[in-house]
Amino acid sequence: MGVGSFGRGGGLALLWSRDIKVKRTSYDRLHFDIVILDPESDEEMWRFTGFYGDSRRELRYRSWDLLKFLSSQGNLPWLCAGNFNEILEASEQFGGNTRSERQMDGFREAVQMCGFQDLGFSGLPYTWDNRQEGIHDIKVRLDRGFANQEFLDLFPEATVWHVQTTESDHCCLLIECNRETS
Repeated sequence: MGVGSFGRGGGLALLWSRDIKVKRTSYDRLHFDIVILDPESDEEMWRFTGFYGDSRRELRYRSWDLLKFLSSQGNLPWLCAGNFNEILEASEQFGGNTRSERQMDGFREAVQMCGFQDLGFSGLPYTWDNRQEGIHDIKVRLDRGFANQEFLDLFPEATVWHVQTTESDHCCLLIECNRETS
């Protein structure tokens, strides 16, 4: 499943194994929202949102409004991942102009209102690199995975990897969600 790119930016893709059943609930150029179904009963088990934050800083508030709206669309365990085009902390950027606290505040507020916890990562600390040299080099953690507590209760060992690619200036996110078996 995917949402195509527009111009040179954007685009989302989701890959899953054949034994997983999914139901698409909504999508547009900045997100897709799906529900993972129990393969035997078709009962809704949990939800995944692939997200692309608006690349234009002055329009990013729309992305945060979308996240808040999506959070009101159910109470399933929820995983949300993608390129948010924003950071939560100044330490998530190397080089370039310093982002203002105000710029990050809208993102922080949306994350809090959604009840999200950052899943952390393994791999490179930054997910976007402008691939320039010296003082022009900028690296930022724009891509990440979030989950609500219900998702973390279901998948306490959920893991996010930043996977470097040669084709993109962004890392891919690889998210493993295995249930513990007793």
